[in-house]
Order: sequence, then structure tokens, then C-alpha cells
Amino acid sequence: MKWRFFVSLGRQIVKLRMQKQWKQKDLAAKLGINQRHLVRWELDQAKPRPKGMKLLAEVLEVTVEELVEEAERSPLSRIEDPELKELVENIPSLNESKQAALKIVLRDMLTCQQIQRFNRAS
Repeated sequence: MKWRFFVSLGRQIVKLRMQKQWKQKDLAAKLGINQRHLVRWELDQAKPRPKGMKLLAEVLEVTVEELVEEAERSPLSRIEDPELKELVENIPSLNESKQAALKIVLRDMLTCQQIQRFNRAS
């Protein structure tokens, strides 16, 4: 099973910034904002206002729709439990060994669920 993180708006901003090989300070300067403000966007602690979103898309040379489409398509957006959603959103902040441990637990849970479905179908 391939481990895949859901793409949030913040992760999309980081991805597009990295594709341009810009540092945070570079993008913040192009946007005319404080670097700390950009950091909050990239960490999904704050969202750009509509005017900021339009400028961000312009500077990153994408449409606003392209900027947010990944986040909107994400299965994460279908999680209704706020606590579970917050936990999943914070997975990228775990170190490599903790992510590996989480993979084992999730893989086991999903395997058990598949076995139960198979047994019910038989």
C-alpha cells in the first residue's frame, strides 16, 4: 500500500513554491507580505483572503482554481469528525519512524476490515 498524504492548500502552496525553487522569503517578498504570514498559510494555520488568493495564484502562475482544486478533491475534505481530521492533517509533522509505525497500524486495520468484508461476502 502506497502512503499518500492529502494535499491541503498549504501543501499546494509549498509544492508550487518549490517547483519554482523559491524560498519562503522569496515568495513572501513577491507577495508583499511578511514571511511569517506565508508560513501560516503553508502550515494551514490561516488561509489567504480572496484578494490574497488571487495574488498568490498570479505570482505562482496558476489559476485560483488550480491552487485549490487539489485540496477540494482530497478525501480529507470528506472526514466529518473534526478530531480525526485534525489528527490526519498533522501526520506530515510526524518524524519518519512515527510515520512508519502509523503505516503498520493503519495497514493492519485496513487488512482486518477487508477480511471482515470478504467473510461477510462468502
